[in-house]
Amino acid sequence: MRPRCIVIGGSGTVGRQVCRELARRGAAVALTYFRGEAAASALGGEIAAAAVRRVDLTAAPALAGALHALADELGGVDALVHAASVGSTCEPARYDRLEEVTLPGWERMMAVNVTSAFLACQSLAKRFGPEGGNVVLLGSIDGVKSVPAPVPYATSKGAIAAMVGSLAKELGRDRIRVNLVAAGVLEAGASRTLPEALRAEYLRHSGLQRLGSIEEMASVVGFFALSNTYVTGQTIIVDGGL
Repeated sequence: MRPRCIVIGGSGTVGRQVCRELARRGAAVALTYFRGEAAASALGGEIAAAAVRRVDLTAAPALAGALHALADELGGVDALVHAASVGSTCEPARYDRLEEVTLPGWERMMAVNVTSAFLACQSLAKRFGPEGGNVVLLGSIDGVKSVPAPVPYATSKGAIAAMVGSLAKELGRDRIRVNLVAAGVLEAGASRTLPEALRAEYLRHSGLQRLGSIEEMASVVGFFALSNTYVTGQTIIVDGGL
């Protein structure tokens, strides 16, 4: 039977590539989106997605029901990938300066980046079969290394990193592995909000001295979603040696 995967935030730049990678590896994929309806619809046709559903990740009461509906479409869950992320509290998105951060912006970021990841794991843990499976949360070096980063984003990604270790202990008894894949500076996605001077500084300190690609990020996520059988509670950093 094909592995059954739910990707939360499948219409985003990295999320789309993760969906493609999972489908390439033979998985049946169901995905959520919020703002990216056109991208999600096109991707659903491209990978013959099992389901494409609009979900507001800030609406906690409705989230569990939507995720259970996706699990019903798939007939269960073997892998859960949380790829949804708000990269900035500002509109339009940019590198948040401390004085620019508003409480509503902060709360929205935490709702999407942190709370929805927790609720997804809580809601779907019992939808995995007796053989368990994999949960992969997407993070950032901002949350695991001391690097220049916007305070709200680094805080949200740090919370995810802490969550992974605890979830791995909690869900391990059900054979569910939980890991974090933390991106460095990528060619696309949230990295585009970095000021050019800071981007150059990151590259100067990178072992490989280049940006990562979304394909490279997605390939690591694909492995941990579909092939991993023993690694759990870990943060896998994809940053080119920063």
